[in-house]
Order: sequence, then C-alpha cells, then structure tokens
Amino acid sequence: MWRAPAAIAVVLLLVSLLSAEGLHLEKTIALPADVVVRYAAISPTGTFVAGVCRDQKLRLWDLSSGSLSQILDLAGEKLISMRFSDDGRLLAAGGGSGRVRIWELPSASLKLEFSGTSQVRAGDLSRPHADSGRTARRGC
Repeated sequence: MWRAPAAIAVVLLLVSLLSAEGLHLEKTIALPADVVVRYAAISPTGTFVAGVCRDQKLRLWDLSSGSLSQILDLAGEKLISMRFSDDGRLLAAGGGSGRVRIWELPSASLKLEFSGTSQVRAGDLSRPHADSGRTARRGC
C-alpha cells in the first residue's frame, strides 16, 4: 500500500522542482506491478527521471511522455548513489562494491566504468563547488 502514495509523492516533488508555479500534479508515471523504485532523480534539463529499483536495475523514463526509455541492468549490484551531470548529458551511478558507471544520454551507452575499494556515496559523484573548493554533498 506504500507504493501508490510514495510514487505520487515522488512525482509531486519532482514536478515541483521543475515548475515555479508551486506544487501540483502535472504527470504520473505508471509503474508495472513488479517494479519498485527505491529512489529517483530528475535530470537538470527535465528530460529524464532515473529510478534505482529494488530488482537492481536502473530505469530511465522520458518525462514528457512518461514512457520507459531504458532499463540498465546492473548485474545484481546494489546501487547506493546516482547523479546526473549538470547539463543532463551523463548519468553516474555508484554501488556498494565501489564500482562506478557513467552513461551518456539519451542513448544510455556506457561511457566509463571503474572500481574503487569502498562503496560510492552520493557526495562522491558530485563536483566541487567553485566558490568553496570542497565537494558538494548534493546527493541524487
């Protein structure tokens, strides 16, 4: 029963970030019954919504149509962070094993993959603030 209210809350939050008019439901993205989104992020351009799902797949939805555009199989790795680049052309995701993958959008072609020795947190995928020189802890 948490699924529908949680999905609506995510959509409302994402839409409110896109529109300056305030909080109102603009679009609902329907999910198949077997898909459970653990957390989501919206691209800065408002083109995509990325969702890390319980089945260890990262799904990309086209925000304008609400249709599923890509399913990225993560080979069972549990993702714990993801972030779009500021221009929305790249999507980075990191997991508990230290692996980082970077995809180019909209094709979702894998551009880079590397592994570290520890888990990758959201702040690890952020860029430094120009005014502070420190890593921005902006999450997904």
